[in-house]
Amino acid sequence: PGMPSQLDQSFRAAKENGPAAYRAWFNTYGRQLADPRKAWIELELCVALARENPAEAKRIFAGVKGRLPPASPVWPKMKELEKTFE
Repeated sequence: PGMPSQLDQSFRAAKENGPAAYRAWFNTYGRQLADPRKAWIELELCVALARENPAEAKRIFAGVKGRLPPASPVWPKMKELEKTFE
């Protein structure tokens, strides 16, 4: 839940085309996403950007962490990545 089905194909293509394409896709469609799917995608984007742009990855991670409630289904993944991005 949280991502319109019409975005699925372009999302998959962007992920396959590397971090720059993934980031461009998110910048274009991110406003159409809702949590928990938006948070999950942002965490995946953090991992994809970690080598190329660690400062941006940390910024994105901080945004996700700041808005996720502990009851979110994405919370365990966020906690798993916390040491990497803080």
